[in-house]
Amino acid sequence: MNTLTKLTMSIPIALLLLAPMATPALADTAPNTVIAADTTPEPPAPAAPAPVPRMVGIDANIVNGLTVTGAGGSRVTLTVRGERTRSARPARTSTAAFRNLTAGKVYTVRINGTLVGTGTPVAAVGPAVGLTVSTTSAPDEVLLRWSQRPTRGQGDAVSYTIVAKPVTALGRTTTMTAEVSGTTTDRAATLALDPSIRYAFTVTPRNSASVGRPTTAIMSRTLMDMNSATDAPTTPPPPAPAPVPTAPSQPAPAPAGPSTKTIYVCPDTFTETAQGVCEKAQPYTFTTKSYTFHTEATGPAPILDSYETAVAACPGGYNLEDYGWVKYCRRYGTAPITTVKDATPSGYTDTGTEWSTKDAPPAGYTDNGTNWVTATAKVAKVVPA
Repeated sequence: MNTLTKLTMSIPIALLLLAPMATPALADTAPNTVIAADTTPEPPAPAAPAPVPRMVGIDANIVNGLTVTGAGGSRVTLTVRGERTRSARPARTSTAAFRNLTAGKVYTVRINGTLVGTGTPVAAVGPAVGLTVSTTSAPDEVLLRWSQRPTRGQGDAVSYTIVAKPVTALGRTTTMTAEVSGTTTDRAATLALDPSIRYAFTVTPRNSASVGRPTTAIMSRTLMDMNSATDAPTTPPPPAPAPVPTAPSQPAPAPAGPSTKTIYVCPDTFTETAQGVCEKAQPYTFTTKSYTFHTEATGPAPILDSYETAVAACPGGYNLEDYGWVKYCRRYGTAPITTVKDATPSGYTDTGTEWSTKDAPPAGYTDNGTNWVTATAKVAKVVPA
């Protein structure tokens, strides 16, 4: 490097000695020739924002919560009106889990500030109850019916897993024979069974986040036993009676009165559902409270008059303020205030015009998330055949 530097510097010195008075002509400089340039390196370009992942999953697979997959290490935020913003930054291959959300509310999901979708948390699913098992016209088939006590916010996507397990003579389940199982979204189903085996039935409710308490029933007899009891025994035909003299014809009997039959229907004020359950709905009732308010100061009281004093006394209406090195007599005005609405009472929500809370369900009713419902059994009714 030193040799190159010296060679470069020696050339212009020699030229100046040979032609000290020569002035280079401006016209000899080629146009657009760069003769000077700033060699300061350019600052690096700002980093591009992290891209939002293309494949994002938003699932209500935890009770009162949501999980977001595919964030790729970016910040995930959840927002909903009336609640604080929640955010998390999971590891690149991890899932962002948000708990303690409000079931039934629709949360907006953003990744790096970009909207990617919405999610609705669900509450724990309510229990299944009242399982009944009855025969059908088929000798190897049973009909199962049940009800469910829904919880508020459990969602509409509730399914039921049905399992029929063979039982021994002592009522214990066994694995010697394969169980029968299935899934449905209705509250009634038919199963084809081995008619020579007793079964224990279990119906378990599920939603996307939880498994509810099941309802169970056990057969007391096999289908074969029940069908045999209803079949009339076969007897040989009786011998033909001896011929008797023909009796004079009798007048035709009077026509029989109209025959009747007994059916089972829902009582008045109850409606039969698609699952054959008699239900009665009652709208929610609410307790409301009017807003209450209080005042708060918005600043200090203004000083209307102030003067120094050498004595520790002030005239009426003035305050003595002794700072040690100086004393003031000051007269203050009224501090500015504003009216502020009190906090929402516990258990109430703010409707925008008042505070409101839903009342407890009436006796015998349950909350299905839309209104209060109660169920009852069908009653017998005699009608013409």
